[in-house]
Amino acid sequence: MFKTTLMITGLIIGMVILTGVAGSEEIHVCTENWPPYNYEINGEIKGISTAIVKAVLKEAGLNYTINVYPWARAYDMALNDKNVLIYTIARTPEREKLFKWVGEITPADSIIAYKLKKRGDIIVKTVQDLKKYKIGVVKAV
Repeated sequence: MFKTTLMITGLIIGMVILTGVAGSEEIHVCTENWPPYNYEINGEIKGISTAIVKAVLKEAGLNYTINVYPWARAYDMALNDKNVLIYTIARTPEREKLFKWVGEITPADSIIAYKLKKRGDIIVKTVQDLKKYKIGVVKAV
């Protein structure tokens, strides 16, 4: 099993907190359906990461709305729109300078790979082992 670091990030949230304009502008928080970290049930956004994000924004006194979008749309909004916070997102060298990284949700150091339980023929112990399989990923990661 491989894991990756999951981070809360926002293009301007750090600057909003630091400049003291908390509460004057609404932060648009966006995420994707990715249980157990963030997901929507009956119109309510829930999950481990969601609870942390809500607590941090409440403590900071910031006005916000949270919406679930397909990952590609959420990521594009975080890159191009103002007052956007995106979560849960992996902190990679390619993304490092694109965002203001606010806080770590969970420490980890590798990537998670899943297989069907009934596929006992698939044995993966290293990243190299993955090369012989077709792998699906989230669009526009």
